[in-house]
Amino acid sequence: MSQFMAPGLAEILGLLPPRLACWARARVRGNPAWRLRIATTKVSGFAVLRALAALRSWRPYTLRFKEENAWVERWLDLIDRTLQVSPAAAREVVASAALVRGYAETYDRAQCLAALMEEVVEPMLAGRLPQAHFAEAVLQARVAASKDPEGAALAQTLAAIGRLTLPQREGPATAAT
Repeated sequence: MSQFMAPGLAEILGLLPPRLACWARARVRGNPAWRLRIATTKVSGFAVLRALAALRSWRPYTLRFKEENAWVERWLDLIDRTLQVSPAAAREVVASAALVRGYAETYDRAQCLAALMEEVVEPMLAGRLPQAHFAEAVLQARVAASKDPEGAALAQTLAAIGRLTLPQREGPATAAT
């Protein structure tokens, strides 16, 4: 049996230390992908998979780990802040992590989670969107993102939620003029 892997530039650079990866990213043109065929029924294929598994101890020093760790810290902070406002919405924010999965194109499409956080959760917490339907808005955005991996459904849902933007209150200085 053969397994196919097609690591792209993000996966290759993600294995490097952050400074080296940023240096290399600035010098590589395009987004090359290398199609690897690994025969898992042969000793050589098994050796390749074992070599990849051995990189596990290297992971904390990689660019991908640094980026993912920063994302996890942000996500946990959003959960804490959301829990103070709405436990039901906090459950939806927790469930939204299921959108991040896979690698390569599948992983890239998971960036919809960042859009959900920036365009629904953060504005709700900042009071720019009505909090009456906080949990429902996060749920709808999460469902839209999971149904359409290309992001069109999520974009429509986020636009609909964005139309609910509350008018900005005038501060004391602007109200007197």
